Amino acid sequence: EAARARAEGRPEPPRAPPARRVADRPGITWNSGLGEHAADSPFTAYYMLDTEVSDTWRRCAEQGKIFFGRISVEGHPGRIIVDRAARDRFWRAIDAQLGPEVLPFIDGVVLGEETMNTAPDTLWESGWPLFCRDAGLDPARVAGSLDALTVPERQAWTHWSLERSVDGFNEIVRYIRLRHERLRPGLQVATFLPEESLAGGPANPASRRWEFDVGGVYDYKGDARLAAYAMVRRYRTLWPDRPVMWLSLGFGGYEIDPIAHGRKMPRVPLATRRLRCYSDTVAAWLAGADPG
Repeated sequence: EAARARAEGRPEPPRAPPARRVADRPGITWNSGLGEHAADSPFTAYYMLDTEVSDTWRRCAEQGKIFFGRISVEGHPGRIIVDRAARDRFWRAIDAQLGPEVLPFIDGVVLGEETMNTAPDTLWESGWPLFCRDAGLDPARVAGSLDALTVPERQAWTHWSLERSVDGFNEIVRYIRLRHERLRPGLQVATFLPEESLAGGPANPASRRWEFDVGGVYDYKGDARLAAYAMVRRYRTLWPDRPVMWLSLGFGGYEIDPIAHGRKMPRVPLATRRLRCYSDTVAAWLAGADPG
């Protein structure tokens, strides 16, 4: 409609209200999910696991709280680059989850928190012919088998696949920004995907090319305070201008202190700094993250 108005020399229709930017709000505190009394909560931002807007969500958004919703687009972003079917379907998945009933109440979307991975070999089935072309390898010798690659060729494949992962992710981000430029100006994209390489996976040669707006990270194993500081600092070093969301489990997870039936969760404000959730949060905040 805006393009038609410009072509016909008419005034353009007004833009929708802009999204609330995380970068403009220092001292944000995040929470994953919200209860019925969220409108009275001190949390100022919410990470939701979907985009099903509830009455409580709507009330909180109208009060000015920030909301990010997780959307499921494609299990591996690199498929958008190497698989024609994935390229044809990813934008339909986005549109289905960001309808007009959602956009007025959402400030950002989350990609790649338990919904995506960048494992290099996931792309092999669809990507190996393109890799052979780019690497100058004989497709007849490779014949679709990873085992046919030499050690240097296998390293080149990992490098190539990680590059395509970031390419595909950026295609998603650009579509979201272009599609919602007027429908929800400033809609942000957050992701936990870079955490994979920060946490000990293969170094991503395309790390400098990620086009997300807000980084996300958490770690529930071992020394969570050390992990919080180290991983957040890596984010802030690679992408110093981008906010980071740190989510604390609040207690030891996995082999440290597994959740047991009957565990009593805190119901009052913390009265001591000895508690794990306090110390984890302070460590993440000192490293430069917005904790939650």
